[in-house]
Amino acid sequence: MPSTEALKLAGLDELKLSYKEALSLINGTSYSTAVASLGIWDSYRLLRAAVAVMALMIEASRASTAPLSTEANSTKLHRGGELEVARAISELVIDSKNVNTSGRTQDHTRLGVYPRYWARYLTRLVGHYVTY
Repeated sequence: MPSTEALKLAGLDELKLSYKEALSLINGTSYSTAVASLGIWDSYRLLRAAVAVMALMIEASRASTAPLSTEANSTKLHRGGELEVARAISELVIDSKNVNTSGRTQDHTRLGVYPRYWARYLTRLVGHYVTY
């Protein structure tokens, strides 16, 4: 439906703006929104790359996947995206023969703290719990 028709249906008059008034409505706002959106998108891609690098580090060091388990992380009562980050890393190394699946929850490399670390950025990036 054209905007003029929608305005008539709403009982409003068409708004006539001069060139300066129209420019003032969009001046800088759309550019700032676009730059912010690109920054958020780049941050999200960087976080995904960091999670992939974390999975590679777990494989390279033959670390335990036990600290990434849903059971271990759900008992800690952490909020935010820690469970999602742990799940994402677990899915990346699930078929790997180079990880330790013995069930140890403590690992000498302390790689289990990274889901909590990266979850802070995920939560700050989006502001609430999201599916990774």
